[in-house]
Amino acid sequence: MPRIHNKLRKYGITDEIYLQKTSSGLRWCGQHKDFVPLSLFSGTSRICNPCYNKMRRDKYNAMSETERKQFNHEHHIKNKEKIWRHMLKWSYNVTPEWYEEQLSKQEGHCKLCPRKPGKKRLHIEHNHKTGQLRGLVCSGCNLAISRIDEDPKWIDRLKEHVGLD
Repeated sequence: MPRIHNKLRKYGITDEIYLQKTSSGLRWCGQHKDFVPLSLFSGTSRICNPCYNKMRRDKYNAMSETERKQFNHEHHIKNKEKIWRHMLKWSYNVTPEWYEEQLSKQEGHCKLCPRKPGKKRLHIEHNHKTGQLRGLVCSGCNLAISRIDEDPKWIDRLKEHVGLD
């Protein structure tokens, strides 16, 4: 029979109770001070995920605005690729492989002009009403498309302004 930690004894947990609980798919959460389902834990953590998330949230909420900005900035730099992959999946339901394949189809540049991605990646241009993906475009082309989507007559005024009419 496994010996349990003395800290559990102060909560009235005996070896028998510990064995019974753990064999039925439960694990001790140091924050709850009780047994909770094993599925709520990650790896060998001593506290369950909901407790861990609450502790992180409380710590974040206790930060000053300056500390939060610094934390967010460092988090973004440290997790840039992970955040980008999540954004692709969540916003457009595509993968980084789809992005690279699309960029390759467009011969490595914006779909509308010859600009290639520099420090920033190309934008995923899409129809905001239907969600249909139309290709990868640079910031300048993306801005122009959004102007035209908002006000279709904008392009006519632009042509007139630069003397193309």
